[in-house]
Amino acid sequence: MRFLGSTRASFGLWAACLLGMLARGEPVAAAMQTASLSIGAQINASCTLDVVTQVSFGTVDLTAPAPTDAIGTFTLDCSSGAPVYITLGQGTNPAAGSSDAAPMRQMSAGATDRLAYQLYRNAAYTQLWGNTQPTAAVLLGSGAAQSVAIYGRVAPGQAVVSGAYQDTVLATVTY
Repeated sequence: MRFLGSTRASFGLWAACLLGMLARGEPVAAAMQTASLSIGAQINASCTLDVVTQVSFGTVDLTAPAPTDAIGTFTLDCSSGAPVYITLGQGTNPAAGSSDAAPMRQMSAGATDRLAYQLYRNAAYTQLWGNTQPTAAVLLGSGAAQSVAIYGRVAPGQAVVSGAYQDTVLATVTY
């Protein structure tokens, strides 16, 4: 009996404490469960390429001893850390024997009139810009706009008729 009395006393004390806590507005502990919440995100690489300045040779004097050079620019805006390859196609008027790795570009002024020119990745005009990964301009995306120069050159001494010469080259960004 003493055991029951002791249990009743404990229960009574516990109930009195509970009522006191409720009266004062204190929280009463209850059973508790926990669970892990998984958080994630997928970031895909992205790039935009815009032509800022076209490659324009202006008026070319093919009798001059020096080549005629011109510079154009792209603006490239790619995700941070994304490796980026910019390739340039052969143009709409490639010469016979032209390839993606060694393009022989020509501007056209009509059905058969062609003016040879070349595009380069560097200001020294030594790195031909082609349409393959080894001949591509390679950059690392920074998450901000980057300026990329295109160096163009028309060699002197070409025997062409006068006229307005034009070509279109497709630029491709691979990332």
